[in-house]
Amino acid sequence: MQYITENSFIHIRIASLADSTCMWNWRNDATTRFYSFNSQFISWQTHSQWYAKALRDPDRIIYVGLSDTGGKIGMCRFDLAPDHRVAEISINLNPAFRGRRLSSPMVAASIRQFRTVSNAALIATIKNDNLASLRCFARSGFELETTGADFSTFRLGQPGNKDRKSTRLN
Repeated sequence: MQYITENSFIHIRIASLADSTCMWNWRNDATTRFYSFNSQFISWQTHSQWYAKALRDPDRIIYVGLSDTGGKIGMCRFDLAPDHRVAEISINLNPAFRGRRLSSPMVAASIRQFRTVSNAALIATIKNDNLASLRCFARSGFELETTGADFSTFRLGQPGNKDRKSTRLN
């Protein structure tokens, strides 16, 4: 599926086994590790086993964002709860595409694609010092739900559901 951003197109597609090496490299990038809840280096074997299982999991959907020139911008993952009413969303950008203001459009495009298969409310848990992700999810319509010492949780309700009251992050 293709989405237009201000200056370019973002294509969204389901991740495949061929994306495994890219995702492993992105996950082990120093900046990614710094902002991850698990900051440890992930071995190729551990990643390969996890990734193959993740692709088979019907409650996990991984999208890859592509630029109009075909470069992989990053990934957006949705982990559905057992009741399928809520999904945890997480992103990881290809380090080569950081700083180009593509994270919010990629998240928005991934959410639009996800909405073709699920109307689950979305939750994002972000480290408080990860300002880029905090801004990305705020620009994508997520609202602050809870704040802890180290991380905050944001929510994007189900389409058409306006019964939640939250504080909007600016």
